[in-house]
Amino acid sequence: MMEVVAQLVGLCFPAYRSYLAITSSKKEDDTEWLIYWVAFAILEFIQYSCFFIFSYLPFFSFVKMAFYAYLQLGGAKQLFVKYLDPYFRSQKGNIDRAVKQANESFVQVAGMTTTQASTLVQGVTTAVTMTQQLGPQQQ
Repeated sequence: MMEVVAQLVGLCFPAYRSYLAITSSKKEDDTEWLIYWVAFAILEFIQYSCFFIFSYLPFFSFVKMAFYAYLQLGGAKQLFVKYLDPYFRSQKGNIDRAVKQANESFVQVAGMTTTQASTLVQGVTTAVTMTQQLGPQQQ
């Protein structure tokens, strides 16, 4: 139940506030909510990467909900100014290169012909089928 409340606090309320910011004429509220979403994305990445650790912590959903509230009450801007912005500025070249390389790899994969994609899917399907047929003792 607490996870649902955490998601409401972390996603639904900010999504609605972001909508209001987008439809208002003020630029400041747009920036405020963009900063929130950057901080939120970093938090979610950390949580996803370390889920095996966080899943064992009691009351983690409560702590997460409290952190989301902190982000919405000015914490996101504090984290952005003090940590995120300096880090991204110092790593901009590396990040841009990594994004470009990932994009080029995606374009290569997306550019596969239908026949190549079909062959790839057949190979994966065959491997999965063979693994299932072997059973747990022979794997």
